Amino acid sequence: MHPTYVHKPHSHHKSRSEITIKPNYRLRIISLIMFMFKKITALTIIGGLLISSGTFAYTATDVETANYLANQGIIKNWSSSPETYHLDSYMARAGVIGMVANMTGVTINANCRGDFSDVRSSTVNDEYICRIIETAADNNFINAQRSLPTSMRKVRPYERVTHSEAVGILMK
Repeated sequence: MHPTYVHKPHSHHKSRSEITIKPNYRLRIISLIMFMFKKITALTIIGGLLISSGTFAYTATDVETANYLANQGIIKNWSSSPETYHLDSYMARAGVIGMVANMTGVTINANCRGDFSDVRSSTVNDEYICRIIETAADNNFINAQRSLPTSMRKVRPYERVTHSEAVGILMK
């Protein structure tokens, strides 16, 4: 006959039913889960808008999606004038970078440093785009090209974003 082994837990070990999570940690965990759910939802929606079939007719669902992103603070709210969303146009690289920066909630740089040779700051809009792009580079959403001299660093902010570039930015 073989001996029978009986596991006797040490008195300092708790059983699964004895392990509790303090209420304030539960709220933190729930808040974190909700935060991540919102970010994943926004990523999915943005990805769907960027990686489409290439057709340029938009539907009421597209406008609802844009309104959702606007309500989340990811894009500017044009719900009173949906044609201003320009859903039937290509997106520029600066637009995608701006959406990702807004979605992640990073603090946008206060000033444009001039880190990229093809990003101007001559107008208010250009200044904002410059600050968004430099913020994205500082947070590794895009390649900062720090090994190059400033005169050779380029982001091409007004060019159309390719599918692979959109995926790369969204995945960072």
